[in-house]
Amino acid sequence: MQSNSANPLAGLGVVPDYGGTGITNLMASVSTALGADSPYAPLGTLPPAKLAARAHIVLVVIDGLGEAFLSARGPCFLGEQPRQRLTSVFPSTTASAMTTYYTAVAPQQHAITGWFTYLRELGSVAAVLPFVPRHGGEPFSASGIGPGDIIASPVLAARVNTRHQHMVTASYIADSDFTLATAAGARRHPYEDLAGFCEAIAKVVTQTPAPSYTLAYWPQLDSLAHRFGVASQNVAEHFAAIDAALAQLSRRLAGHDCIVLVSADHGLVDTDEQHLIEVEAHRPLHDALVLPLCGEPRAAYCYVHANKQSQFEDYVHSALGHCCDVVSSERLINDGLFGQGPAASQLAERVGHYVLLMRAPYIIKDRLANERPFHQIGVHGGLSEREMWVPLIRIAG
Repeated sequence: MQSNSANPLAGLGVVPDYGGTGITNLMASVSTALGADSPYAPLGTLPPAKLAARAHIVLVVIDGLGEAFLSARGPCFLGEQPRQRLTSVFPSTTASAMTTYYTAVAPQQHAITGWFTYLRELGSVAAVLPFVPRHGGEPFSASGIGPGDIIASPVLAARVNTRHQHMVTASYIADSDFTLATAAGARRHPYEDLAGFCEAIAKVVTQTPAPSYTLAYWPQLDSLAHRFGVASQNVAEHFAAIDAALAQLSRRLAGHDCIVLVSADHGLVDTDEQHLIEVEAHRPLHDALVLPLCGEPRAAYCYVHANKQSQFEDYVHSALGHCCDVVSSERLINDGLFGQGPAASQLAERVGHYVLLMRAPYIIKDRLANERPFHQIGVHGGLSEREMWVPLIRIAG
């Protein structure tokens, strides 16, 4: 589903294409090639049969590598390889998009809807990836609850037995609750740095039995973009290092009947404190909410008092209409922003009553009593072109 005049969501930005050219369709191609059914159509440009014919399939996900960013790099190895652009999912954020890579379905089915997610079954707002309450304290796993209990679809690694499965992931998250849940059935290969990342991929392809499927995740580009901005020299230099490392890896994998696919979870836009909307500075908005904001600063889920919905809508339109669109969450589910087909039963309760879709580069935040101000330059989660379009690059080994 893309933004056009026939689309009920037209005008909100670049909306996900779940029908053929999104990362969900990429994963439909991969999952079908691995022998797992998918409710989504595969990419027309990536037939599952062609993937299945390869001894080794490697999917590299570079967190934060937007198509606009790549296109602006000038001559580089990744830019010179065959590629197309895909849409991310909504929201265009790591928690939701990486769960699509892990489950091969959209947020409509897996129901991981952003960094902060209200989990009714736990009576808490969670920071999903570290899997802790937003207010801090022990992880939910200390109470016997794991991420597998709140992800509404089974992970792909648990549904495939036709290939040896591997997950290459940073050592600092290799044993996290979320990684353990999403890697179920796959062998984990932790790494410390970019050289170790490429070495782990190379060892899987050259030293482990075929056929194999490897999902390799690199988070550092996104981390640097959050800190310094996606337009910063720090990020440009880091991308150059990634580009050179993958060029060398490609040469090393030559002759091993391997295909390497490189994509991303989302892109980013840069913001500043002048484009920050603080909920506490808008008392009518603050007083209408029954829960803290959930989701993302670029796409915030609002849980609103039943008797204050009109007040909420009127205030957002009058005071914040220049920086966001306010849309009922029910409408966004029904119109397919989160995916196609039947929705997980948890989806509606995890996206609130309304969604504030922030126009770039605006963000909106609130703070709990124990939270300190925290600002990131590079942000994501919204529907801008820079956030939503990601590349799909094909490298033959």
